[in-house]
Amino acid sequence: MEENNNDSKSSDVIFNSSSMIPPEIPEDVNSKMETRNKPCCNSCSAERKFVFAIGSIDARFSSLSLEQEYNQVISIENTNGQTDNQLLHRTLKGNRYIAREMCWIYSIEGIDSYILVPKDPLDIDILVESLNQKTEGEDTSVLIGEMGPIATADMCNGLSLPIVFFDKIYTFSQEQLIDAIPKNDVKDKEFNVSATELFNRIKQISDNIGLSDEHRALNYLSVRFPQIYALAHKMHADGHSLSKIYVIPSRLFGTNKLLDVVFEFTDRKTGVRQQYYIRVDVTSKYPFVQNPLTQFFERT
Repeated sequence: MEENNNDSKSSDVIFNSSSMIPPEIPEDVNSKMETRNKPCCNSCSAERKFVFAIGSIDARFSSLSLEQEYNQVISIENTNGQTDNQLLHRTLKGNRYIAREMCWIYSIEGIDSYILVPKDPLDIDILVESLNQKTEGEDTSVLIGEMGPIATADMCNGLSLPIVFFDKIYTFSQEQLIDAIPKNDVKDKEFNVSATELFNRIKQISDNIGLSDEHRALNYLSVRFPQIYALAHKMHADGHSLSKIYVIPSRLFGTNKLLDVVFEFTDRKTGVRQQYYIRVDVTSKYPFVQNPLTQFFERT
């Protein structure tokens, strides 16, 4: 994954995998988008709400007329041997006027959650390429952006969902994510099982739609901070269970929003608990880590 632009040295701790980096955007893309694809101005809301979510992307027709236009385009092409998703990707890639009018739906745990609109019109290609990343297994798209208004009825064929104006999207398979984690010479199979369980646990936390500061911090760590996976593997190997993950405000006071993400492990034989935490700054759109993974002691 690409590195964010935070000055913190901790931001250097990211997964490095070319398979997770979206392709370059061709220069010939028309930079003019429809008015519906423009983000809300700063005066539209008293407080900006950022999104850092984990889910998947689906393309749907915004109207019956657009669907008929798509069908007319593919009717004159050779579509033999292509799946519906492969055909959709190829057609939208070659016909950007259709891609610009599609409804791009972001789902979390199988529930339609957001309508995606690029801040930069050129980034429509990122949405199109996300279709090409879909595999037989579960595909994952990390969404970084800003919350907008609820979509009007005419925008997505009557679908009423919040709009997210996105800055960045990474699409990859869960297998690619796990493979990208540095394993430090441990057995891949055991590590992968442990890492997969932790990643799924974070995704399935109740109501995690990547909007609250707590969920943004968790989602950020799950795709940018591989040390949590190394910790989970070590603790599992030592006979501990991951008993709890929770987020609390940092004890440090200041102008920034600082959260402590705590991972609690319990010894399966003795019941003794051990806790570790990472402090995450969620003040702005791009979270970043403020301290290394450290043992945590509860407040008294």
